[in-house]
Amino acid sequence: GFAGEAGPVVALASFPGSGNTWAREMLEAATGVLTGSSMQETPQLQARFRGSGHASGWVVAVKTHCAGGRAMSDELCQGGQFRGWYERAVLLVRDPAAALRAEFNRQASKSHVGHAGAGRFSAGPPGRTWRLFAAEGARRWEVFHEEVLASYPPGDLLVVFYDRLLRRPEAELDRILRFLGRDPAPPIP
Repeated sequence: GFAGEAGPVVALASFPGSGNTWAREMLEAATGVLTGSSMQETPQLQARFRGSGHASGWVVAVKTHCAGGRAMSDELCQGGQFRGWYERAVLLVRDPAAALRAEFNRQASKSHVGHAGAGRFSAGPPGRTWRLFAAEGARRWEVFHEEVLASYPPGDLLVVFYDRLLRRPEAELDRILRFLGRDPAPPIP
């Protein structure tokens, strides 16, 4: 459920396709506290994450793909200063090529776990080819990370690399929990 008392508003910031959904599942399972989202989510994600739509200290972290509004489209972020909204941030970083492939697959398949067929990489989502998607996305990936990194002093920002989280989930989750000042939830008997 929600936290027993409100804490700082912490961003779980990532570029689309960087593993935010998986990280949210891990955080909720480890802490027993819901994660929120600053974005409009699909009905499937709203059902999966009961904290969707909550962007406050009553959730362990708030999913966002927004930095200062320049990195992503206005309909996702609606501008605004990143640091002004979140007191601290966990930045989940994935290799840009892998993140862009994952996001392309998600958009083309309309699923967080789907895959675009080989033909979609030449045809792309409506009106967009993979080459154009990747070129635009690489620029947005760079700006997004620059903006988040520039928004926080070292003590208020934890950088987590997706590949390390994949290889050593328990150790990386422990780092995140320590940064958040959270203890793991007791095991279910």
